[in-house]
Amino acid sequence: MKTGIIIPCYNEATNIDIRVFVKFIQTNKAYHLCFVNNGSRDYTESVLKAIKVQAPTRVSIVDVENHAGKASAVRSGARYLFNRQNVDFIGVIDANLSTNFEAFKALTQTIYKNENLSLVCGSVEKDKRNIRPKSVGVIFSKIIKKTVCIFHRLPVKDTQSGAKIFRRNIIPVVYNKMFLTERLFDVEILLRLKKHFGSKDVINRIHEEQFKKEGVMSIPLN
Repeated sequence: MKTGIIIPCYNEATNIDIRVFVKFIQTNKAYHLCFVNNGSRDYTESVLKAIKVQAPTRVSIVDVENHAGKASAVRSGARYLFNRQNVDFIGVIDANLSTNFEAFKALTQTIYKNENLSLVCGSVEKDKRNIRPKSVGVIFSKIIKKTVCIFHRLPVKDTQSGAKIFRRNIIPVVYNKMFLTERLFDVEILLRLKKHFGSKDVINRIHEEQFKKEGVMSIPLN
């Protein structure tokens, strides 16, 4: 089974650790990296090409000419990987590896072993000693997300997590249509799954796992 990983990139040249990505893809042949260069204005493109040349058959670069936001970038990557017939699972991580590969591989093992699951997402344990002030817009969107999840009884506590993995057959349900908003697209994904599976069954289709910031898994949330 092969897993495709979408990495949305917008001006990420200084955040991407080339050595880490190259080491991962050269030593993990069951994965395919799909970088989406989302209209970057720095030298992100050169960084991505430096990674691709090290494993040309297991690294793809999707170029989005004009910056369109993270939701659109992830959607472009998902549709690209879905069209690759050898990809069985499709995941997402951030370019700065806020969720590292060790933690992401733990998520893949969870969905591999549980055929009933369509989505597994990771929740990073917050470091209360190092919390940075957030803008009003970010705080407001978090409140909205939390409220929607509680109201709809969605089985996810951390909608902000950048790490997710989907079973291939659910990709059209989640990504065929454009998202209505950038800030709330994570919640839109959950609502689309709820509509598809129904309010009772969706609880059995989504799983959230919590892990420490350094990537060591802790007790699952559900």
